[in-house]
Formats: sequence, structure tokens, C-alpha cells
Amino acid sequence: MAIYLAVNEPGDMNFVQGDVNNFSRSTSTGYKNSWSRESWYARVSQNLANGMGSAPALQLSSDLNEGWFHFVGWWDNRGDYINVNTALMDTAGNFLCGITREVAGMGFRSHVHGVDIVAADGVDEGLKNWDIHFRINAVDGFFRCYVDGVLRSEFVGDTATGRTDARYVALARCYDIASTGYYFFRSELIVSDQNTIGARLYTADLLSDGTDQDWTGVVGDTNHREINDGTFIAATTNGNQDSYNLNVPGSLEAGHVIAGISFGYRAQTQVDSLVSQIQPYLNIGGTRYNIGSPITPPTGSVTGYWEHTELNPADMAAFELADLTGMELGFRALT
Repeated sequence: MAIYLAVNEPGDMNFVQGDVNNFSRSTSTGYKNSWSRESWYARVSQNLANGMGSAPALQLSSDLNEGWFHFVGWWDNRGDYINVNTALMDTAGNFLCGITREVAGMGFRSHVHGVDIVAADGVDEGLKNWDIHFRINAVDGFFRCYVDGVLRSEFVGDTATGRTDARYVALARCYDIASTGYYFFRSELIVSDQNTIGARLYTADLLSDGTDQDWTGVVGDTNHREINDGTFIAATTNGNQDSYNLNVPGSLEAGHVIAGISFGYRAQTQVDSLVSQIQPYLNIGGTRYNIGSPITPPTGSVTGYWEHTELNPADMAAFELADLTGMELGFRALT
């Protein structure tokens, strides 16, 4: 199961375009509403205060011709504003398909077919698992939308004319036009080449300072749910390492296995810094395994990054729950 994107919190999201500052940051209407997420999996849910035209976009790890897009979404029936709010975009940023807010409820549409109401107000509003299966092909392409595992909308045919493979997930607002209150929240965003129905994304947040503590700052300076660059950890010397213990689950849902580990972070290089690269790693049993390649953050500008590994680097096998116990996430500074 190849994972192309797996993010839960705005602070972990590697936005590549759009107005990132349009995130709704209020605790009353945004991140911390327990009723707008599966609280065992996600610490927060996200809502935005922007339209699709300036929507922040997340880039997949590589372009995808056929795949699945999953997220958990919550809404109620107070809205009467029609707006696409969660969408897949192609390599040029053109709309492929997505969820839209309609007067009658939540709809699904694509660039080749009109809106189908897939979750009606007064019937289906509330917390739902959404899964979109897509294939970009001129002959046997398709867009399919599932709500809580049930197929609610399907288009089969030419999905490729005027479009290319999927590259971005765009997030925008959905609100009540009368009161301008925001009533759509998302969490557990996953893009994969395999079926995502029933998939879950657990946030193993940073629990405490770990073995390596060369950087300045402590766990509270970097364990952000939202986009918050006001506190941070910092390194000044080549080879400085900093690691953290993770809040791992005590069990998995029946029938679930671990498909991989993902993490996001934000970084920049200071103008007069003696180090210019960061190498993420996992400390497993005292051995440090590099995850991905070193990144070179821009000078004076904070940028988001995302890493993923499907195999435990200690044995190159799939992760077991026991593997996570005692594992630490760390970062190494390099010149």
C-alpha cells in the first residue's frame, strides 16, 4: 500500500500553494472541536476561511493516475452556500473532483459530471468517512464517491480530456451564507494507491523529550497542532541531534495493520546559521535510521515538509504495534 499523503493537523501540512494564512484558528470554530473529529485518532480538525480560488494545496509525494482519497468530515445542515471545499487537482492545478456544499446537503462532482447529492441534510449530516476512488483515463476512467463505505456517486468514461494525473489536494471553506459561520471540518487526510475505505490516521504526537537533546528548545516548543512558528527548536552545530518520545496507541482497531508512519514539520535556515540542512531519523532501539533525504530549508522563510516510510528500517518489514514502543522521532543538523 503506497501512501502519497497522510496528514492530520495543519502544523504538519506541507502547503505548496494558496493562501495558508486563511486557516480558521479559533478554538470555537476550528481546531479543537471534539464533535468534529474522531478524537481517538485526531487531536484537531481543520476548517478554512477561504474560497477554492486561493485554497491552500497539499502536494502528493508523486503524481497519481489511479488512487484513493480519504478523509473524515463533519458538517451540519445550517449551510446554504454552494462551494467546493475538498478537492483533488491535477498537475496544472485544474479541478478533477471533490466535495461540494449544496442547499440540499453535501454533493460530489467532477470536471466531467454535475453535482450528485451524496449526503442529505437532516439525514446524513454529522461525522462521516469520505473516500473518493479515481482513475484519469480517456477510455475507462472513473470518479466514485463513498460515504461511510457506501457508493453514493459514480461517473465512468473519459476523465482525461483536458486533465492530467492527480498532484494536489486543495482545501477550502464551506459556510452558511447568512451567518458566515463555518460548518465543515476535516481530519485524517490520506491518499493511496490502494482502497482507503476503513483506513484511519492516528496522531502519535510528541509526548516528551527523548534521548538526543542537542538542539535548544523542548517538546512544548514544537508539538503544534496548528501552524505556529512562534516557538521552535534550533540547532547551531553540524551533527546536533534532537529526538522525542511518541504518544503511540495501546492497541489497533480489529482487522487493522500499520501501513506506515508519516510526519510533517516546518523549518527554515537563519541568515547567519552555520548549519543549512536537516536530516529526519527514527531512533529504534538505540540505532538511528535516516528517513528520507536531508532537506535544505530556505533562509528566512518557513516551509513545510512531509516524510513517510512504510517499512520499519530496523528490519525492512511492515511496522508492528510493538515496534512503536520506545521509538523516537529525531532531527539531525548538517552543514
